[in-house]
This record gives sequence, structure tokens and C-alpha cells, in this order.
Amino acid sequence: MALQSRLFGGDAKLEAAAVSDPAHIVPGASGPHVGKIQLALIQLDRATITQDSSYGPATATAVAAFKQKRNILNTEGKIDNIVGKKTMAALDSEMFAREKGAAGAGGGGRRLGIVGDSSNPSSIIEDLLGKAGIPLPNPLPPGLHWGVDSFNPITPALFAAVLSKFGRVPEFWGRYITPTRSSVLQASEIAFLRATSPNTRLLLIHNPLGPGFFHDRVLNAEKKVVGFTVNVPKEFGKGLQAALNARVAAKTVLAAAGLGDLENVVVYMNIEPDQEFPRVGRVSKNFLVGWWNGMGPEFGGIYGNVSDSFQDAELKGQGRAAFIGDAYRDGLISLSSSFKPFLWGQQPHAARGVAVPQTYVPRPPPFVPNTVQIWQYGPATGDPARRQSQGASASVDLNLATQEAFDQMVFI
Repeated sequence: MALQSRLFGGDAKLEAAAVSDPAHIVPGASGPHVGKIQLALIQLDRATITQDSSYGPATATAVAAFKQKRNILNTEGKIDNIVGKKTMAALDSEMFAREKGAAGAGGGGRRLGIVGDSSNPSSIIEDLLGKAGIPLPNPLPPGLHWGVDSFNPITPALFAAVLSKFGRVPEFWGRYITPTRSSVLQASEIAFLRATSPNTRLLLIHNPLGPGFFHDRVLNAEKKVVGFTVNVPKEFGKGLQAALNARVAAKTVLAAAGLGDLENVVVYMNIEPDQEFPRVGRVSKNFLVGWWNGMGPEFGGIYGNVSDSFQDAELKGQGRAAFIGDAYRDGLISLSSSFKPFLWGQQPHAARGVAVPQTYVPRPPPFVPNTVQIWQYGPATGDPARRQSQGASASVDLNLATQEAFDQMVFI
């Protein structure tokens, strides 16, 4: 019987593996068919592997784990690490069910067409990357993933604009979850992604609002900042409260879309320039420690400026930039955990533009190397009103993420 899932159907090597013992897929194999198996393991089992189309030790371990959970035994009654007929059947059956469920979430099982053309049965991805002839770019180096984040909601128009402008499907999409923010991730956005791009993951951003993550400023008679006052319990408490609010917000959003709990998901707290809620001051390490205590260091990410080009204005309490480098470094000293919480670094970069970098070169905070797991390389757009006036394609920022960060985004 032919394979049923869109992912596997029509692939000659996988079709053969489903019916022929000599055609089994074994460690050491490579090619697009292996990449499809890896993608299925990631989607179905949340396997922490890289989709590099190479059947190496990590993929072999993931295959064995998949078979162990489903009691798929070989002819000797043992679990092995090859993809044979029974394994291929299980992978195909589960992927088919997942794809069918995703299409159903879009309404009546019909995949969405280009906005304004409800008669078009093609998905947005198929239309723009297929019929429109947009070439697929060269794949990123193993372990890197490309995605976007947006103030605006994920809509058919915005999704189509991203594909048209950048020529590739976002592997992840960052959206706000804080209820009091003017643009918050909705269940309808998740349903849309399920129907059009079910492999795109969600990156959750919490905006604590206001100046809560700063030390209090000391002003002189001319209203100029002359210093800062530190209140450890107050600042720690605000960080802890931000974590509690973030957990509630994330659970509410995920539950509304039927996505379950926050297991293994990192939520990133937003500390960056903002038109709605200007941020001015010196970031408090005590606030960050409170945030990490409330979220757990492994799940309390930080999103903001890490480049020390922001440091002078931040130290003086001027401008609208919040430099988190020193606070992050000092907060780590106070943590009892040896884990370094993830940073999503937003910083100036000479090559800001639409080209997708083939190297990962974010600037880490001073004295804390190898901590930036997501790099927002550009183009940072302006305030929400200007974004709206410029059109959907101007309202996204571009990011590269490491495999570690990608593994802890939300599967839809």
C-alpha cells in the first residue's frame, strides 16, 4: 500500500522501505529521504536531533526511542535502530493523522489558499514556492534555523508577504503572549499555521510592561539622572511576579489552541526599546534573578539588547535602550544553577537586510560567551503605526536560532 502522508508519499526510497526488507533505511544513509524521517521524529516524538539528512548516531538513537515507545520489534523480538516496514508504517500513519488534524484545524479540512482566492486549493507554501517559481535558498548550516517575529498578528497576508519577500518558510515565528499588550497571539493564528505551515514553531514572548526591570533612578533638580537606588526585595519580587504572569499567559494561549502545557518550552522576557512602554534605566540583576527563579533558569529566556554599544546610554538612564549584558552577567553569579539561561540578542549589525546569514555571529554580553541562542540580525522596524502604514512585509524582524533554542519552541 502506498504511503499516505504528504511528507512521505511519493518518495521512492521511503515507498520501497515500506514494502521491501532489502530497502530498509539504516544508519549511515543520507539524502532527502533521511531528512523526512528526521522531520517526522522531531514532529511526532520531539526528538532533539538536527534535520541534516544524515542518518548518524543521534538519528539512530531517536529511531530506537520511537520504536521503543511503540513496541516495534524486529524478527528477533528486539528494538533496533533501522527504519523497516513496520517503522515506516508507523511513521507514515502518525504523520498522516497529524497532517489531517492540522488541515481540519483550518476549517472543514480545506487547506487555506491565498487570501482573496478561496477557490484555490493550494496552500500558501505550495503556491508561492511552487507556481510562483520562488527558488528555495540554500539550506542553512546544520544546527541553525531561520524565523521571524512580529508585532502584527500572523495572517494569510503577512505570511504570504514573508514568503514573497524572503523566499523561504519561517521555521519559527515569535509572538507576544501578554494579555495587556495591544497585539497578542490568538488561537486563530495558531490554527492558521497548523493549516498552512504545521512545521513552523512558535516562539513565545512575554512583555512585563513598564519600568519594572530597572533600578529606581535618582534625578537632580534639572531632572537629569545622577544615580540609581537598589532595592533587592522589590526588584526580585517584580521579576518573580513577571514569571508568574508569563506562565499564566503562556498556559492560557496554549490551552486556547489545544496545545497543552509548557513542558520544555522557553518563554522570552522582552527587554528592548518599545513604543508603547518606553524603557529607560539600568537593568536590575535582581529582577532577572527573580524571573529565573519563577520560570526556572532553563525556561526563563531574555530578549533584548546585548551589544555594549547600548551600555553608555543605559548606565546614564538615557535614551530608550536597555542593555542587559552587565545585569545578565551579575545575575548569573547569584543563581544557584550552573545553567546559563538563553539570550535572544537584538543588536546593531552592519549587514542588516533581507539576506539570510550563513554564519552565526551575534555579539554576546561582556564576559559571558556562548549565551546568545537566538540572534535577531535585522531588519528591526519602527513603531506599530509605521509598521502598519508600510504594509505587512515591513512588520517582521529576522532571526537565526541555534538547535538548542529551536528544540524548546512550541510544536503546533
